[in-house]
Amino acid sequence: MALKEVGIRGIAIDGAEGDVWLTACTGVPEVIKNRKNQEVAKLEIYVTGLEHPFGGYFPVNSSLGKTLQKFADDNKMVSVLFEQKRKNKKKLPKEEYEKSIIELRDTSEHAKETTVKIVGGILDWSSKKWIVSPEATLIEDKIPENWTNELIQKSVEQSFNNIEFAPVDETPKPVMTQDKDKNFCLINFYMFVKDMEDKYSYELSDERRKLVAHKLLLLADGFQKKFTGALVPNYKDYSHTRARGLVFQISERFVPLDNRVQTDDGLNSIIKEILSIGVNLLSWNLN
Repeated sequence: MALKEVGIRGIAIDGAEGDVWLTACTGVPEVIKNRKNQEVAKLEIYVTGLEHPFGGYFPVNSSLGKTLQKFADDNKMVSVLFEQKRKNKKKLPKEEYEKSIIELRDTSEHAKETTVKIVGGILDWSSKKWIVSPEATLIEDKIPENWTNELIQKSVEQSFNNIEFAPVDETPKPVMTQDKDKNFCLINFYMFVKDMEDKYSYELSDERRKLVAHKLLLLADGFQKKFTGALVPNYKDYSHTRARGLVFQISERFVPLDNRVQTDDGLNSIIKEILSIGVNLLSWNLN
Protein backbone atom coordinates (compact mmCIF):
# COMPACT_ATOMS: atom_id res chain seq x y z
CA MET A 1 0.00 0.00 0.00
CA ALA A 2 1.43 3.33 -1.04
CA LEU A 3 2.02 6.39 1.06
CA LYS A 4 -0.32 9.33 0.70
CA GLU A 5 0.19 13.07 1.07
CA VAL A 6 -0.40 14.29 4.61
CA GLY A 7 0.79 16.95 7.03
CA ILE A 8 0.40 17.04 10.81
CA ARG A 9 0.14 19.81 13.39
CA GLY A 10 3.23 21.67 14.54
CA ILE A 11 4.59 21.36 18.07
CA ALA A 12 7.23 23.08 20.22
CA ILE A 13 9.88 20.91 21.88
CA ASP A 14 13.20 21.46 23.65
CA GLY A 15 16.32 21.91 21.55
CA ALA A 16 20.02 22.17 22.25
CA GLU A 17 19.93 25.93 21.61
CA GLY A 18 16.48 26.70 22.94
CA ASP A 19 13.06 25.37 22.04
CA VAL A 20 12.22 24.68 18.39
CA TRP A 21 9.06 24.31 16.33
CA LEU A 22 8.56 21.00 14.53
CA THR A 23 6.31 20.12 11.63
CA ALA A 24 6.19 16.92 9.60
CA CYS A 25 4.62 15.69 6.42
CA THR A 26 4.62 12.94 3.84
CA GLY A 27 4.74 13.74 0.14
CA VAL A 28 6.85 14.04 -2.98
CA PRO A 29 9.80 16.36 -2.33
CA GLU A 30 10.95 19.13 -4.64
CA VAL A 31 14.51 20.42 -4.38
CA ILE A 32 14.96 24.14 -5.12
CA LYS A 33 18.55 25.18 -5.76
CA ASN A 34 20.01 28.23 -4.04
CA ARG A 35 21.66 30.59 -6.53
CA LYS A 36 23.65 32.46 -3.89
CA ASN A 37 24.92 29.41 -2.06
CA GLN A 38 25.05 26.20 -4.10
CA GLU A 39 26.03 24.16 -1.05
CA VAL A 40 22.53 24.63 0.37
CA ALA A 41 19.14 23.90 -1.21
CA LYS A 42 15.53 24.19 -0.11
CA LEU A 43 13.20 21.22 0.15
CA GLU A 44 9.49 21.80 -0.42
CA ILE A 45 6.63 19.34 -0.13
CA TYR A 46 3.14 20.28 -1.26
CA VAL A 47 0.22 18.57 0.45
CA THR A 48 -3.11 18.72 -1.34
CA GLY A 49 -5.61 20.86 0.56
CA LEU A 50 -2.97 23.09 2.14
CA GLU A 51 -2.18 26.52 0.72
CA HIS A 52 1.52 26.57 1.62
CA PRO A 53 4.17 23.89 1.14
CA PHE A 54 6.19 22.45 4.00
CA GLY A 55 9.77 23.60 3.55
CA GLY A 56 13.26 23.86 4.97
CA TYR A 57 16.91 24.14 3.96
CA PHE A 58 19.50 21.35 3.90
CA PRO A 59 23.16 20.90 2.87
CA VAL A 60 23.27 19.48 -0.65
CA ASN A 61 26.38 17.31 -0.26
CA SER A 62 25.41 15.70 3.04
CA SER A 63 24.15 12.12 3.26
CA LEU A 64 20.70 13.47 4.01
CA GLY A 65 20.90 15.88 1.07
CA LYS A 66 21.80 13.14 -1.39
CA THR A 67 18.98 10.96 -0.06
CA LEU A 68 16.44 13.76 -0.47
CA GLN A 69 17.69 14.50 -3.99
CA LYS A 70 17.21 10.82 -4.89
CA PHE A 71 13.61 10.87 -3.65
CA ALA A 72 12.98 14.06 -5.64
CA ASP A 73 14.60 12.66 -8.81
CA ASP A 74 12.53 9.48 -8.53
CA ASN A 75 9.33 11.46 -7.81
CA LYS A 76 8.91 9.25 -4.75
CA MET A 77 7.18 10.05 -1.48
CA VAL A 78 9.11 10.45 1.76
CA SER A 79 8.24 11.48 5.31
CA VAL A 80 10.18 14.55 6.42
CA LEU A 81 10.69 16.35 9.72
CA PHE A 82 11.13 20.15 9.56
CA GLU A 83 12.67 22.27 12.31
CA GLN A 84 12.13 26.00 12.78
CA LYS A 85 14.71 27.45 15.11
CA ARG A 86 15.89 30.89 16.23
CA LYS A 87 18.68 32.49 14.23
CA ASN A 88 22.25 32.54 15.45
CA LYS A 89 22.75 34.35 18.75
CA LYS A 90 25.03 36.87 17.05
CA LYS A 91 22.28 37.85 14.63
CA LEU A 92 19.58 38.55 17.21
CA PRO A 93 19.25 41.06 20.07
CA LYS A 94 19.45 39.36 23.45
CA GLU A 95 15.79 40.01 24.23
CA GLU A 96 14.76 38.35 20.96
CA TYR A 97 17.07 35.38 21.34
CA GLU A 98 15.66 34.64 24.78
CA LYS A 99 12.04 34.58 23.61
CA SER A 100 10.27 31.24 23.17
CA ILE A 101 9.85 29.87 19.66
CA ILE A 102 6.10 30.44 19.95
CA GLU A 103 6.70 34.15 20.66
CA LEU A 104 9.08 34.37 17.71
CA ARG A 105 6.40 32.85 15.47
CA ASP A 106 3.62 35.23 16.55
CA THR A 107 3.53 36.79 13.06
CA SER A 108 4.97 35.69 9.74
CA GLU A 109 7.05 38.87 9.55
CA HIS A 110 8.50 38.35 13.04
CA ALA A 111 9.28 34.72 12.29
CA LYS A 112 11.06 35.65 9.06
CA GLU A 113 13.27 38.11 10.91
CA THR A 114 14.16 35.85 13.82
CA THR A 115 13.99 32.20 12.73
CA VAL A 116 15.18 29.79 10.05
CA LYS A 117 13.59 26.58 8.75
CA ILE A 118 15.68 23.51 8.06
CA VAL A 119 15.13 19.85 7.26
CA GLY A 120 15.35 18.19 10.65
CA GLY A 121 15.35 14.60 9.41
CA ILE A 122 13.51 11.88 7.52
CA LEU A 123 11.53 8.92 8.77
CA ASP A 124 13.05 5.46 8.44
CA TRP A 125 9.96 3.38 7.78
CA SER A 126 11.71 0.11 8.62
CA SER A 127 12.22 1.19 12.24
CA LYS A 128 9.59 3.97 12.35
CA LYS A 129 12.23 6.23 13.86
CA TRP A 130 13.51 9.61 12.75
CA ILE A 131 16.95 9.85 11.15
CA VAL A 132 17.88 13.27 12.49
CA SER A 133 20.02 15.68 10.49
CA PRO A 134 23.36 16.75 12.07
CA GLU A 135 22.27 20.36 11.41
CA ALA A 136 19.17 19.98 13.60
CA THR A 137 19.20 21.34 17.15
CA LEU A 138 16.14 19.42 18.31
CA ILE A 139 16.54 16.89 21.12
CA GLU A 140 15.35 13.63 19.59
CA ASP A 141 14.13 12.14 22.87
CA LYS A 142 11.82 15.12 23.26
CA ILE A 143 9.83 14.31 20.11
CA PRO A 144 6.54 12.88 21.41
CA GLU A 145 6.04 9.31 20.26
CA ASN A 146 2.33 9.88 19.74
CA TRP A 147 3.13 12.80 17.41
CA THR A 148 5.32 10.63 15.21
CA ASN A 149 2.70 7.87 15.32
CA GLU A 150 0.09 10.37 14.13
CA LEU A 151 2.12 10.97 10.98
CA ILE A 152 2.64 7.24 10.46
CA GLN A 153 -1.05 6.43 10.87
CA LYS A 154 -2.25 9.27 8.66
CA SER A 155 0.24 8.31 5.96
CA VAL A 156 -1.43 4.86 5.89
CA GLU A 157 0.01 1.80 7.59
CA GLN A 158 2.43 -0.11 5.42
CA SER A 159 4.46 -3.27 5.08
CA PHE A 160 8.13 -2.39 5.15
CA ASN A 161 11.40 -3.78 3.93
CA ASN A 162 14.68 -3.20 5.71
CA ILE A 163 16.36 -1.20 2.97
CA GLU A 164 14.30 1.77 1.93
CA PHE A 165 13.10 4.70 3.96
CA ALA A 166 9.61 4.43 2.42
CA PRO A 167 7.27 1.42 2.20
CA VAL A 168 6.88 -0.72 -0.88
CA ASP A 169 3.61 -0.89 -2.82
CA GLU A 170 1.84 -4.19 -2.12
CA THR A 171 -1.83 -3.56 -2.80
CA PRO A 172 -3.51 -1.57 -5.57
CA LYS A 173 -4.58 2.00 -4.85
CA PRO A 174 -8.29 2.83 -4.74
CA VAL A 175 -9.58 3.79 -8.17
CA MET A 176 -10.23 7.54 -8.41
CA THR A 177 -11.66 8.87 -11.65
CA GLN A 178 -10.46 12.15 -13.15
CA ASP A 179 -13.84 13.71 -12.36
CA LYS A 180 -13.49 12.92 -8.67
CA ASP A 181 -9.93 14.25 -8.59
CA LYS A 182 -11.11 17.40 -10.37
CA ASN A 183 -13.85 17.84 -7.80
CA PHE A 184 -11.35 17.74 -4.94
CA CYS A 185 -9.23 20.34 -6.73
CA LEU A 186 -12.28 22.59 -7.10
CA ILE A 187 -13.04 22.20 -3.40
CA ASN A 188 -9.44 23.13 -2.63
CA PHE A 189 -9.76 26.37 -4.60
CA TYR A 190 -13.24 27.04 -3.20
CA MET A 191 -11.82 27.02 0.35
CA PHE A 192 -8.94 29.23 -0.75
CA VAL A 193 -11.36 31.79 -2.20
CA LYS A 194 -13.30 31.79 1.07
CA ASP A 195 -10.07 32.47 3.00
CA MET A 196 -9.36 35.42 0.70
CA GLU A 197 -12.87 36.78 1.34
CA ASP A 198 -12.16 36.79 5.06
CA LYS A 199 -8.71 38.28 4.54
CA TYR A 200 -9.90 41.18 2.35
CA SER A 201 -13.28 41.73 4.07
CA TYR A 202 -15.83 40.90 1.39
CA GLU A 203 -18.32 38.09 0.87
CA LEU A 204 -19.30 36.23 -2.29
CA SER A 205 -22.39 34.19 -2.96
CA ASP A 206 -21.89 30.44 -3.14
CA GLU A 207 -22.40 30.56 -6.92
CA ARG A 208 -19.84 33.34 -7.36
CA ARG A 209 -17.31 31.57 -5.13
CA LYS A 210 -17.64 28.44 -7.25
CA LEU A 211 -17.13 30.49 -10.41
CA VAL A 212 -13.89 31.99 -9.07
CA ALA A 213 -12.70 28.55 -7.94
CA HIS A 214 -13.41 27.15 -11.41
CA LYS A 215 -11.40 29.91 -13.09
CA LEU A 216 -8.46 29.30 -10.74
CA LEU A 217 -8.57 25.61 -11.58
CA LEU A 218 -8.50 26.43 -15.29
CA LEU A 219 -5.34 28.45 -14.63
CA ALA A 220 -3.74 25.46 -12.90
CA ASP A 221 -4.82 23.21 -15.80
CA GLY A 222 -3.16 25.60 -18.23
CA PHE A 223 0.04 25.82 -16.20
CA GLN A 224 0.29 22.03 -16.05
CA LYS A 225 -0.20 21.72 -19.81
CA LYS A 226 2.36 24.48 -20.42
CA PHE A 227 4.93 22.77 -18.21
CA THR A 228 4.37 19.14 -19.30
CA GLY A 229 3.24 19.58 -22.89
CA ALA A 230 0.12 17.50 -22.17
CA LEU A 231 -2.99 18.14 -24.25
CA VAL A 232 -5.42 17.71 -21.35
CA PRO A 233 -5.03 18.19 -17.59
CA ASN A 234 -4.14 15.18 -15.46
CA TYR A 235 -5.40 15.72 -11.92
CA LYS A 236 -3.71 12.57 -10.67
CA ASP A 237 -0.22 13.67 -11.66
CA TYR A 238 2.00 15.49 -9.17
CA SER A 239 2.64 18.15 -11.80
CA HIS A 240 -0.92 19.36 -11.22
CA THR A 241 -0.20 19.72 -7.50
CA ARG A 242 2.72 21.96 -8.46
CA ALA A 243 0.55 23.89 -10.91
CA ARG A 244 -2.06 24.55 -8.22
CA GLY A 245 0.75 25.61 -5.89
CA LEU A 246 1.88 28.14 -8.49
CA VAL A 247 -1.62 29.65 -8.63
CA PHE A 248 -1.71 29.87 -4.83
CA GLN A 249 1.72 31.51 -4.61
CA ILE A 250 1.06 34.10 -7.29
CA SER A 251 -2.29 34.95 -5.68
CA GLU A 252 -0.69 35.39 -2.27
CA ARG A 253 2.42 37.26 -3.33
CA PHE A 254 1.59 39.25 -6.47
CA VAL A 255 -2.08 39.29 -7.45
CA PRO A 256 -4.39 39.30 -4.41
CA LEU A 257 -7.90 37.93 -4.71
CA ASP A 258 -9.33 41.12 -3.28
CA ASN A 259 -12.84 42.56 -3.70
CA ARG A 260 -12.24 42.98 -7.44
CA VAL A 261 -13.47 39.39 -7.83
CA GLN A 262 -17.01 40.63 -7.12
CA THR A 263 -17.30 42.00 -10.67
CA ASP A 264 -16.68 40.21 -13.97
CA ASP A 265 -14.25 42.88 -15.14
CA GLY A 266 -12.32 42.74 -11.89
CA LEU A 267 -12.18 38.94 -11.89
CA ASN A 268 -11.04 38.80 -15.51
CA SER A 269 -8.31 41.33 -14.72
CA ILE A 270 -7.05 39.20 -11.83
CA ILE A 271 -7.08 36.02 -13.93
CA LYS A 272 -5.12 37.72 -16.72
CA GLU A 273 -2.53 39.02 -14.24
CA ILE A 274 -2.03 35.58 -12.67
CA LEU A 275 -1.83 34.00 -16.13
CA SER A 276 0.77 36.50 -17.31
CA ILE A 277 3.03 36.00 -14.29
CA GLY A 278 2.64 32.23 -14.38
CA VAL A 279 3.43 31.88 -18.08
CA ASN A 280 6.44 34.17 -17.66
CA LEU A 281 7.80 32.06 -14.82
CA LEU A 282 7.17 28.76 -16.60
CA SER A 283 8.78 30.02 -19.81
CA TRP A 284 11.84 31.15 -17.87
CA ASN A 285 12.09 27.77 -16.17
CA LEU A 286 11.80 25.85 -19.42
CA ASN A 287 14.53 27.79 -21.23
